[in-house]
Amino acid sequence: MQKTAERTTDPEKVRLEAVAALTDPATIRYLEQIGVGEGWTCAEVGAGAGSIARWLSNRVGHFGTVHAIDIETSYMDGLSAPNLEVRQQDITTTPLEEGAYDLVHAKILLMHLADRERILGEFAKALKPGGHLLVEEADIRSIQRVDPPSPLLTRAANALETFFYFGGADPGTG
Repeated sequence: MQKTAERTTDPEKVRLEAVAALTDPATIRYLEQIGVGEGWTCAEVGAGAGSIARWLSNRVGHFGTVHAIDIETSYMDGLSAPNLEVRQQDITTTPLEEGAYDLVHAKILLMHLADRERILGEFAKALKPGGHLLVEEADIRSIQRVDPPSPLLTRAANALETFFYFGGADPGTG
């Protein structure tokens, strides 16, 4: 009898995995274009369930290092590799180490933070000379500006924008 994988019922883990399934293909294309390679030191900030941290750890190989950083690390339980370190860290109070990384990556994170411009500056300071900063953010407001105009899309985008605002996020960060 074949054992089946357990399904998670934690709604937040399900949400994180759904976002990853939707957005990771584009993220991976960006990372490949940047040229992430063997021996790199990478920070995956706001690592969620760890899918990109896993990809990065495979990409940087035995001589590279990946720090999967999140304020809540329980969604990365079971994520393990010799070159991967899961760090519970609040980047709003504890910045990344300056000059430590070849790559700093964050996805759909800054829009949820009040002091996003300061944190973005700290991400840049964390790069080694010639390092790469990849920040992917949502811009819900741009959905409303399509040609030809779509009343249905505009109503849906307005509702989504309101939802983000009430949740404390800025839907136009991207």
